[in-house]
Amino acid sequence: MLPFDAETLHANLGQYNLAFWPASIVGLLLGLALIGLCLRPRAGAGRAGAAILVAEQNAGFAERIADETILIRTGRISNP
Repeated sequence: MLPFDAETLHANLGQYNLAFWPASIVGLLLGLALIGLCLRPRAGAGRAGAAILVAEQNAGFAERIADETILIRTGRISNP
């Protein structure tokens, strides 16, 4: 059970999409670069691939924090 109704969820998703749509493009480009590194291995490709994976993991963490911040600022959930 969610602590808010469907209207609040949709409003939150709308704000999230407006705030983070450029991140989708960056993530797609990083994913394509990672595939390119796998298909054409070169010196340092392993380190570059690892750096891309770390960057994407950190971006996911930042998105979760931002999502909670939007809910707290709009008063849709209380600050834990």
